[in-house]
Amino acid sequence: MSHESIHEHLLISARKWARTAVDAYLEEPIDQDFAVHHMAVAVEHASKAYLASIAPVLLASEKQPSVDDLLVLSGNEDK
Repeated sequence: MSHESIHEHLLISARKWARTAVDAYLEEPIDQDFAVHHMAVAVEHASKAYLASIAPVLLASEKQPSVDDLLVLSGNEDK
């Protein structure tokens, strides 16, 4: 997956989660738990999209990322 596609995929995902959050908030009766949870996921994906726009390797786990994860996120998955 290219760096741009990781970034774009995360932005598209963030928009979808945000849309479902707003829909849940606007429903009667309001489903606040659902809305808050989905908006939190939207914020997480938007934040990850920002990191991926800088360098996708920033998405690696902070606790001992695997070599495979680092290769994929650095664009070297064929190695």
